Amino acid sequence: MLTSEEHRLVEYACKTWADGHVKASLAVFAMLALSSRPQWVGDVQESVREMSRGAMQPDAQTLHRMMRRLDRLGLVRCVRYESRGPGAARKIFALTEVLATWLWVCGGALTASLLMMVLRPGGRPRPAAWIVGVVGGVVGSGVSLLLLLT
Repeated sequence: MLTSEEHRLVEYACKTWADGHVKASLAVFAMLALSSRPQWVGDVQESVREMSRGAMQPDAQTLHRMMRRLDRLGLVRCVRYESRGPGAARKIFALTEVLATWLWVCGGALTASLLMMVLRPGGRPRPAAWIVGVVGGVVGSGVSLLLLLT
């Protein structure tokens, strides 16, 4: 039986892990959104919602912090400011050349490997949840490696 202090520590560890997992997933989704075209945070927010099929609902403030962090890491950059009516100009973000090239090179290699992994022996596809887990793990590992190298 856990003491109340041990129980509190377990709850804290679980919450810390979950928060870290969500932040890492958000970074991956944000970079995937930017892989199609430069976007402002509002467009990235909508892209993340669409790609995650509503599972991730990031607020604008969280995404702004994430984009600043990715900018400091050299993974994305502000390419221009755009003004649409009154108010502050919007920062338009894009992937850096290094990250875009890395994704392009790795994407070609991963496509063939993932296709082989998605199909079961006999050519039947694996369940969607399995596929999403593998793709998320592969992309997350690649991003982690890239972060270590920068």
